[in-house]
Amino acid sequence: SVKNKFVTDEEQARIDEDPYAVSRDPIPLFSVDLILEEGSADPQFSVYPGDVVSNIMQIFDLGIEKLQEIAQIQQKLMPHLFKKDSSMYLKAAKRPKIEPLKPDPNDKRAMEDENLWVWEAYKTMRS
Repeated sequence: SVKNKFVTDEEQARIDEDPYAVSRDPIPLFSVDLILEEGSADPQFSVYPGDVVSNIMQIFDLGIEKLQEIAQIQQKLMPHLFKKDSSMYLKAAKRPKIEPLKPDPNDKRAMEDENLWVWEAYKTMRS
């Protein structure tokens, strides 16, 4: 169900100063309004729908990239065991540029690509 919530200009000013002061609700990733122009029977979106999808895809890619930048804690806790120059990061998923090949079901040694789930999630979001 859709719930419309309208605020006064004063309430909006307080929200703009500190979004969490008024409400602990999460801040939306995007906002889409329906605009009904006078004399027109068809409403229009305030944002092009393709832009909403591309923003979600960019956030997905950024999240995957940020996971790859998390340093391993062992290197900080036990620096005497690691080379000073080396930086080690958590093993994180990467979004493949092309669809990973599925392994041959007859080959028992073949393993599924570890990033296949990322590809499938990305493909699902795009569709």
